[in-house]
Amino acid sequence: MPLIPKGSFGHVNQDYIARKERWVQKMAGKKLDRKAVGGRLPPGQHEVKDFPVLDIGLHPEVPLEAWTLHIHGHVENPVKLSWADFMDLPQFTDVSDFHCVTTWSQFEMEWQGVAFFTIAELVKPKPEAKHIFFKSHDGYSTNNPVQTCLDEDVLIAHSWNGRRLTKKHGGPARVIIPKRYAWKGAKFIREIVFLDRDILGFWELRGYSNTADPWSDDRFAESKSPWITTWRTRQDDITLTSPVLKVNGLRVFRNTTSANRRFGSHSLNHPLGIATRIPCGLPTEASKFPPSIATKPA
Repeated sequence: MPLIPKGSFGHVNQDYIARKERWVQKMAGKKLDRKAVGGRLPPGQHEVKDFPVLDIGLHPEVPLEAWTLHIHGHVENPVKLSWADFMDLPQFTDVSDFHCVTTWSQFEMEWQGVAFFTIAELVKPKPEAKHIFFKSHDGYSTNNPVQTCLDEDVLIAHSWNGRRLTKKHGGPARVIIPKRYAWKGAKFIREIVFLDRDILGFWELRGYSNTADPWSDDRFAESKSPWITTWRTRQDDITLTSPVLKVNGLRVFRNTTSANRRFGSHSLNHPLGIATRIPCGLPTEASKFPPSIATKPA
């Protein structure tokens, strides 16, 4: 089955075809025209040259011999790739700009890895697959529409500027989605799930934008109070209870969960079983849980 998303009224998505044609040209070694640097800085951003490190504070040790990438969900051909399998796929090199929601951007980042078009052609998403959920070795998660990931410059990168990605920058492999704020590309990638519905990830649950478009300064969700919570403290742990509510327009269900304080965080139940971490030391009673409580995403 050809991987061609449909547009309105069943017509072939012309934008998708244009994006795939640009990717094919890049795979063939053709350099495409790029904007002048002066026109590449999104609103509210400033340029840096030192590739700052921002994450949720965990840097998992993942030996290459133990690394796997499980790609499944609404696909015809689910796979679990070893590192050797991953490196045997067609390799892709691309130069793009990198935009962090904390207001810095770095230009001319050269990435090497496997294009998301290659991943999609390998697993063959079913027609109902509209969204993608990424899971990481550090417990992080994020979500994107399939359409966002099927673009000329999206890839699973293993190298940056000709060198293997270090642990602090998300190695062995991380997702790169240049046209979105960087938190939409998961570091330490271990699993890609194609879904028929949208499920919020780590930062999206905490009030950050579900679309994350740098060019529209799209940093935060519309809701001013995404979380209405009650905190109850005990000697060794913290328990969170929350009502049914909506974040980024999606329904989040009531849950109660706890974890030991000595780990500095506790887990929140998630529809896909993701352990989403929230810093401890919060007030006993909190009327809302704003994004600023946790370290900001990239």
